[in-house]
Amino acid sequence: MTVRRFASYAETARVDDATLRAVAQDGAAEDRALACWRLMTRGQALTTIGAGGPDAGHRRLLLLNFAVAREVELLAAVAQFDPEPAIRREALGWLIRVAPSPVPAMLRVRMTAGEEPDLALELVEANPQFAWDALAAELELRLSAADVATRARASDRLFEVGDAVPPVLRRAVEAEVNAVLQRSMLSRWARSADHAALIEALTAWERGREAIVQALVEAGRSYPFEMLAPVAAAGDAAAVAELLGPPYSPTAGAWLWGR
Repeated sequence: MTVRRFASYAETARVDDATLRAVAQDGAAEDRALACWRLMTRGQALTTIGAGGPDAGHRRLLLLNFAVAREVELLAAVAQFDPEPAIRREALGWLIRVAPSPVPAMLRVRMTAGEEPDLALELVEANPQFAWDALAAELELRLSAADVATRARASDRLFEVGDAVPPVLRRAVEAEVNAVLQRSMLSRWARSADHAALIEALTAWERGREAIVQALVEAGRSYPFEMLAPVAAAGDAAAVAELLGPPYSPTAGAWLWGR
């Protein structure tokens, strides 16, 4: 068990910056927060800070100083140890902007512990420029959430990661029990660079085949007969007719003549 160094914010007043920084990186959680607070307020012309330290409003404003100075280690300490959830989220938001590399690991710890379950999704949505493929595994876990809205948010983010639709997302689309959400997911898939993978789904899925065809047609997709041959062999002539497009090979012509 880590021994506490400070009993209160007031005890940090006469501690030098180097010591405070050391405590912020390697101390009890409460001490880390107190050290960060003192470093936040040191040199600031603030006269309303009480003996308990800066309130949440002050801390939120002073985080900007850490971000401007690129105080990555201190931002990370606040993101992990500040007692106020809103401040921890704010610190993570600044980290994403100035030094994103530690963020995925920090989010994994929280998600594994079941803390703030929507945090990753909120940060992804607020910071779309971040390389969220680093958190794909954590987002994938949300695909099996009981809440439809959470599944929808997770699938939206995962469709934005890379060009290919990963296997776990393909399985989630197939298994989705909410018809509206499944159609939305299929629409995203059909509009993605991985749209041709839905041809295989037409023969492999137990349900949702009509929705697949509708999504592909609405996305303006068409395929040569050679790609649709497995669908034709499975006896789904209606799907082939909907999706068949040029170039028309002799094989396609023979199939059409036979129909």
